[in-house]
Amino acid sequence: MALNVKYTEIQTNVIQKLSEEQTEMVSIYNEMTNTVNRILEERYMSGKAANSYVLEFTDPISEIFESLNRNLEDYIHQLEDVCSEFAREDQELSGMLHVES
Repeated sequence: MALNVKYTEIQTNVIQKLSEEQTEMVSIYNEMTNTVNRILEERYMSGKAANSYVLEFTDPISEIFESLNRNLEDYIHQLEDVCSEFAREDQELSGMLHVES
């Protein structure tokens, strides 16, 4: 059974889209963090309770976001490596076929 990998389409339709969405995700995360930080900055609340509410959001969300962002970057790099390898193999095979002709 032959393996058909459309690596150019993966690069443009998957990798590029994931990279764009990752950038958007970072932007949304920053906006959410800024919104929550306004509790302190705008003095909507003060004291230990205010700090607790901010940390209750930022600590777990930051950890989840950083993990998600890192895993997404790893996934994108893996796809890029796979596509590059298939492109290299295709070029190598094409070169061998032209030599034998």
